[in-house]
Amino acid sequence: MSVRAALHPSAEKGQVLVPHFSATEKKSIANGQLGTYGLMRNGVTLKTECHVALSDSLHFPDKHEAKDQADTILLKVLMALLEQCLAESGEELSAENKAKIISTLYSFAGQMKMTATDLTPALIRTAIQIMYEQNQ
Repeated sequence: MSVRAALHPSAEKGQVLVPHFSATEKKSIANGQLGTYGLMRNGVTLKTECHVALSDSLHFPDKHEAKDQADTILLKVLMALLEQCLAESGEELSAENKAKIISTLYSFAGQMKMTATDLTPALIRTAIQIMYEQNQ
């Protein structure tokens, strides 16, 4: 058996190989003190010894589990629709006012359980109008 084969066991289909880390290394990774660059040197991983992970040691978060996670698709659509509405109307808003509108609409969409496909330019225009009325 070669040294490489001893250090890198072959994973069967469906198995996941994970490197061996000491308790200190795991804590440093979890605390953000040890990252990708700390684990790599000259493009070669420092940790070459691996073991097959047990299925109960792997955790893949369910998308419904992370309740505080931002919906990036919703945010991107909100920003694009806002820019589209502003371009069509010729209006200009400060970055602060754009952020207020996006934040307000994102919260509203969350409360109403809306997805990106539920958003309309009319909703964006209404938010802009309300913001102008509040500033007068």
